[in-house]
Amino acid sequence: MLIIKSNRGYKLSNDMDEIFRFTRELIECGESMTREGHEIYQAALSRNHQMPKYQKYEDYCRDSIKRMMGENQFSHLQVFEISKGLSTGLSYSQLFLFAKAEYHPYLMRLARTALSNGADQEQVLSILMDNPIPEIAIERFKKIEEKRNIES
Repeated sequence: MLIIKSNRGYKLSNDMDEIFRFTRELIECGESMTREGHEIYQAALSRNHQMPKYQKYEDYCRDSIKRMMGENQFSHLQVFEISKGLSTGLSYSQLFLFAKAEYHPYLMRLARTALSNGADQEQVLSILMDNPIPEIAIERFKKIEEKRNIES
């Protein structure tokens, strides 16, 4: 039995589905609060430094990705996709677009490949924000590639 939060307050539950949903919500909320805390912290630090804004953001992305990897927030396949992105020359700010623990490794691969091939970051981010099922993501990334090939 576990005390969980429900729509009406807190209650005791031994239903594994309820417990799983509750713990997943806690994890997602914690990850969101951690990201927000780091963003506020980095913004406060940036007021004290005179680095170019892009460099500050790049440093923030690098530090955040390394921290998340150090905290084992990614699966082995997700770490592989991030490492592959680094080895192909993507910047940390580009990696940061798809380095999210909730993204499926295949979705991360599609985003990495699109960015490596020169796809527009705004379009890639738009697809990732929708977090589509793989079949839909494949089609949307194919459309980006076709459009890029036509413009070239």
